[in-house]
Amino acid sequence: PISKPKFKGDPIEGFMMMVVGDSAVFRLSVDSLKKTGQPLLPYMKEGQKIEYNVVLVSVKSDAETKKEAEEKSAAQKVIDEKLLQEYFTKHNIKAEKTASGLYYTISKPGAGANAKVGQMDSVNYTGKLLSGKAFDSNTDSAFHHMTPLAVEVGKGRVIKGWDEGLQLLNKGAKATFYIPSGLAYGAQDRSPSIPPNSVLLFDVEIVDIQNPVNQADKDDQLIKDYLAKNNIQANKTKSGLYYTVSQEGSGDNVKTGQTASVIYTGKTMDGKTFDSNAGAGKSPFSVNVGAGQVIRGWDEGLQLFKKGSKGTLYIPSGMAYGAQGHPPVIPQNAVLIFDIEITDLK
Repeated sequence: PISKPKFKGDPIEGFMMMVVGDSAVFRLSVDSLKKTGQPLLPYMKEGQKIEYNVVLVSVKSDAETKKEAEEKSAAQKVIDEKLLQEYFTKHNIKAEKTASGLYYTISKPGAGANAKVGQMDSVNYTGKLLSGKAFDSNTDSAFHHMTPLAVEVGKGRVIKGWDEGLQLLNKGAKATFYIPSGLAYGAQDRSPSIPPNSVLLFDVEIVDIQNPVNQADKDDQLIKDYLAKNNIQANKTKSGLYYTVSQEGSGDNVKTGQTASVIYTGKTMDGKTFDSNAGAGKSPFSVNVGAGQVIRGWDEGLQLFKKGSKGTLYIPSGMAYGAQGHPPVIPQNAVLIFDIEITDLK
């Protein structure tokens, strides 16, 4: 999608100079990119240029793109249905079908009411292709994660086939979902595990169903307990962010639109460090403050400090990585602690 360029030299500027059939070479200075506050990837070295070799194949309006996607989706539904019927016949399976095209079988009924939108399901699962090849599981040690998956039902945290399918099951139920590609990952290429337009099978077990908790209240209590245990006097903002200042700095506080250079160490509440640029040989991290380049706790928290300031941010999960977390280093709903120093401000 072509949107307004976000910075001078944004490659989108180059696309907007081209017509169908054009070939071009774009060169973007790594130094210029760094000044925007964009995080640099490992292969990007200061003083170098990133080179893009571009051929403009086609240009389509939103309406044309939507129409084409709808036509492809309709054709793929026919293909997926044929594949599923062949699979059911081959394996002598009698599955139930929903209005959306999702199929399911229940091998073990559970107890109580089915899961509802907003509730939290704990799920054991194994995902397979129609060929029978498993691509993910939390019951098989080969996939290196053996704890039930927490899913907020019906909130778009998972593929559509799961969001719908989980509401067909109650606590203790075991079932299999047969999910057409349009309710899974569609035309996305998630190779090598999931090719484009793949029909997916999931064997699932509902370990538990919990009513939604107010995660903000839970995080707030966790932070209060941590501060009390460690005898820390912290300030709290209206958003729920806590902070302490150990070194004042000078001048005005950081403002939205400024670029702050930050030395930081990020930890979870158990004291485990998951990221840091502190120490010899490491460079400060440049952040365009308030531009959404970092988690909300940083965008707000940096504006509580001045150039030369040192302090600590205690960030509720809702202002960090939320229910998704950032596996494998940051768990779901993790409160994060950042020791920071503002070394420069422009």
